Amino acid sequence: MLLLVIDPDRFKRVNDAYGHDVGDELLRQVAGRLLACVRICDTVCWYGGDECVLMLAKFDVAEDAEVMSDKIRARLGTPRALGGEPLLATASIGAALCREDGQTSSQLIDRAGTAM
Repeated sequence: MLLLVIDPDRFKRVNDAYGHDVGDELLRQVAGRLLACVRICDTVCWYGGDECVLMLAKFDVAEDAEVMSDKIRARLGTPRALGGEPLLATASIGAALCREDGQTSSQLIDRAGTAM
C-alpha cells in the first residue's frame, strides 16, 4: 500500500484574501479532483486542517508514488474560478510505502509527512 499526504499550498492566503467560504469551496474542488485520480479500492480522507491522506491499495514501489504524485499535480494544476478570479491550486505531496513490519498508521502518516 502507498500512502500520500497532500497539503494544498498557500491555502491560508486564499482564506485570508477571499474568505472562508471561498477556501471551503477550494477544498471541495480539491477533494473532487483527488477522487477523480483514485480507484474504487483506494481511500481519500481529510486528515486535519487542509491536509488530506490518500491510501492507495496495490501500489508497492517507489515509482508508483512519483507517477501518482504527477497525476495529482496535473489534475490540481488546472485553474478554477473562485472568488471572482481564477485560482490555481498546487500541493505539496509526501509518500510512504507500507511495510509489513507492524507499522502503525500514525507512523506511516508521519513518514509521508516527513517526505513532504
